[in-house]
Order: sequence, then C-alpha cells, then structure tokens
Amino acid sequence: MDTKPVENIENMGTAPGKKTAGRIRKLIAIIAFFAVTFLCVSAVYRVLSWKDTTGDYISSVKQLEATDKDLIDVAFVGSSHCYCGIGPNFLWEQKGISGFDMAISGMDKDSAYYNLRNLLKTQSPKVVFVDMFELTYDEHAVDGNIYRNILSLPFSADSVRLVMDYAEKDKWADYIARFPIIHTRYRELKKYDFYPFKPNNYIRGESLTYGAAPVPYPEYAGGEIVPGELSEKNMLWLERLYELSEKEGFELVFMVLPFTSKAEDQRLMDAAAVYASERGIRMLDFNRMRDEIGFDYATDFVDYTHLNMSGAEKLSTYIADYLDENFDLPDHRGDPKYRQWEEDVKYNRILDYEFRINNTWALDDIVDLIKPGNVTLAIISLEGNFTGADTDYYAALSKLGMEREDYEKGGKWIYENGKLEKVYENVLGAEPYIRELSETDTLQIRYEGDYNFPDNITINREYYHNHGAYLGITIYNTALDRVICMRNY
Repeated sequence: MDTKPVENIENMGTAPGKKTAGRIRKLIAIIAFFAVTFLCVSAVYRVLSWKDTTGDYISSVKQLEATDKDLIDVAFVGSSHCYCGIGPNFLWEQKGISGFDMAISGMDKDSAYYNLRNLLKTQSPKVVFVDMFELTYDEHAVDGNIYRNILSLPFSADSVRLVMDYAEKDKWADYIARFPIIHTRYRELKKYDFYPFKPNNYIRGESLTYGAAPVPYPEYAGGEIVPGELSEKNMLWLERLYELSEKEGFELVFMVLPFTSKAEDQRLMDAAAVYASERGIRMLDFNRMRDEIGFDYATDFVDYTHLNMSGAEKLSTYIADYLDENFDLPDHRGDPKYRQWEEDVKYNRILDYEFRINNTWALDDIVDLIKPGNVTLAIISLEGNFTGADTDYYAALSKLGMEREDYEKGGKWIYENGKLEKVYENVLGAEPYIRELSETDTLQIRYEGDYNFPDNITINREYYHNHGAYLGITIYNTALDRVICMRNY
C-alpha cells in the first residue's frame, strides 16, 4: 500500500485557527482605525464648530444643553430682538420665574420652529412666547446668521429637516455635513474655540446690551388693526406653532418685541393678531403697548430694532407681572435645582459693573470701583519720574493700601480681594513675574525700561504697558476671565 509522508505533523489542524486569528487582528485593526479617525474628527469638529448664537461665544443652544431636565417654565423664542429685549434674570429676581430665551441672531421661521422642538426634548414649559418679527422675512441677510441658526442646532433628524426646509437643495449636503463650511474657520479661531466659555453654563439665553441711541417712534403701530396678507410660508409657520402647542400642551403666546416698524411690517403683525384671535391664542404687541409699558425712545433703545438694558428691564418687568397675573407659575427662588438662574443674576450684575468701569476715567473713581475687589484683579504699574510730575497719584493709590515709601520707588503691584501686593521692582534684567490668571490667560511682568516698552506687561500676546504714561492700571475680570479695560494717567 502506497503511503505519503506527513510533513509538519505537529501543526496539523492549526491552519484554520491561524486564519481566524488573522481575520480577528484585521478586524481589530479596522475598528481601531475608525475609532481613532472618529476621535480625531470629533476633536477637530469641537474646535472648528460654530459656538455662538449671539456673538462673543455666547450660545443659547449650549446654555440649554447645560440645563437639567424640566426646569424651564417659560420659554421665549425669537431673534436678537428677544435676547436683547427679555432678561430672564429680571423675571427671576422679581417673581422667581424660570424663564429662558431660546433666541438666535436673525432667527428665521424654520429655525424658530425646530429650535423650539429641540427645547421640548428636555423641557416642559407651561408658556411659550414666540416673536412675530420672523413674519417680515424668509431668508437671512448675512451668512453668519445662517450658520448660527443651522449649524448650532445639535445634529438630529430635526437639524436635517431644518436644512431641507430652509436651504436650497444644492446646499443641503454642505449644511448637513457642516465640515465644508466650518473648515474655513482656521484663521478666526480664538481661545474659546478650545476652552468652553464658562458663562454658557448658566446664562439663560439673554445678551442684554448697554448704551443708548434715540430711535424713531413706531408711528404705524397705532390706531385700528389693519391686517395684511400672510404668505403661504408665514401661514404654515403659524399653523405649525399652533399644532405643536396643542400636541405638547403648552400655552402659546404671540408677541411683537419693540422695533421701529414700517407700515407693511405692522400689517403683518396685525394679520398675526387676527390669526391668534381666531384660534384663541394670546398676543402681545409691545409696539402697540408702548405707552402702557413706558418706553422712552430716546433712552431705552440701542438701535432701531433692539432694546438696551433700560428698555429690557421695563419690558421684562411687564412680562413678569403679566405671567404672575395670568398663569399659575411657581416661585422657585431658594430651590438649589435652579442655581443657574441665581448665577445668571450675578452674571448680569457683573456685566453692569464692567459697563460702569468701562465708562469711568477719573483715577479716584476707578480706584473706588476696584476697591471692593470681589470680581476684579488690578495690575498697577508706576514708571518714570512720577514723583516730580504735576499730578500726585498717591492720594488715590493709598486707598488701596499703598505705602508712600513703596509708591516713591515705583514698580508693579497686584490688587485683588482687598489686598495690595508688590510683585515686581523696576529693575533691568530681573527675572519676570509670571502668573496664571486663568486656564487660558497668562500674565507676565518684566522691566525693559520706562513708559514705552511693550513687554513690560503682557497677558498672553497682548500688551498692557504704560504707553508713555507714569501710571497704568489694567483691570482683569476674575469671574469672566477677561480684561475689562486699561487706564493710563
């Protein structure tokens, strides 16, 4: 009988096992490749992604994400008219109402509807106010507002529907994928593209504005209601809002936030009023109610379409009273679950403090403002022959605890939390003083000579030296991690 030699008898039956192991290694390699790719793409997207709905990295969408489930009792939906005109901080202070501005710059009808739907995924508001200004336009005037409205909405079936409802078909892919748009942001990246802007943890959607400018009286918002004709898209939007309120069980209120309207604008507002009346929806046209609220068109506006802080306080006070009289809303003050509303009140007080400092120039007045030291760090720099100058700075600086002997030597001080510390002498070649003001801001103090040497004081790559003056004071906000202003004397 013929027999064939058996080779590698020790390895008989192992070939299939080797193949299986090889396939597993390949599968693991493929999974690892895609996992690493996903992590890299996600990291890049976080940096490049659109991060504001109002400007300056303030994002109502991020603020909503930071809010625990079912805390918002009243939502306000609208454009910059809304976040400039309604301050949830006032509603909270006066009535303990947990309000939230679901507002985006230039918010269009489609964005208003889908952002409201997004809010309803985690919140169950009892009342939802929607601004009717969106009836006056179908498209955004600037690309930035398109991106704010479309790219800030978290990716979901609704974000895809928003693109399909708003944009032309040839742009769908770019808006849905997002990367074809945001990859152009490399040159405009700033520190809050890499680190979250802390106030987005507790702001309640508002972005209240200081300053004032006289604006024309809205003469068309007077007399009898004269409705215009609602377009098909406008009618569809109102129907969608009404159907959503019926389905989700919230009280829908139409509102017209104050702006200098044209005749055709007011006719659209009046048409919305007729629609609201026919369906039993409340409507508040604050242009028509201007005398009742007490708007001053010389002092309560920052421009033709936006209230300033003064106007927002008047309007928000009226709304707080209106809600208190017409709805059974709980007063949440004192409840730790609503800490973000308490923080929001503090935040707006800090903004008021910043505004006062930014509009103060006299040395004595600046010293009086920074003396409490609760949210500011002041960097004080004395250089040159200031003891021989006509102006004596000591009287003002002594209020911060500066001694005459130290004053006459000059140098650099830091005033913080009510305490003054000399951190640097004006000595050429001495080792620089370095301090981390925050996780994103580094202070460096050195001395290269008097007055005009930019490297004497820097925060990151920005110069805060004396600019040819004897005394320089740089004021840094420790609550918001940013420089408020610099004063030279």
